[in-house]
Amino acid sequence: MNRKKVIVVLNVFLICAMVVHICVKIYLHGQHPEYSSPAYVELFNAVYYLIPLLIINIGNLVLKKR
Repeated sequence: MNRKKVIVVLNVFLICAMVVHICVKIYLHGQHPEYSSPAYVELFNAVYYLIPLLIINIGNLVLKKR
């Protein structure tokens, strides 16, 4: 597998994981709002998925320029 395909696979995997995580948290909040944090807190938690996405894409840009 070449490097470009690995970057694309990692990006797709992390985006899918972020979407599933947020959808599940918002669904659970809708079912039991008294036991869960507010929805905006869960959207803020999506930052944990954006950090690896940024690192992967910035690393890819740096390696392309070499």
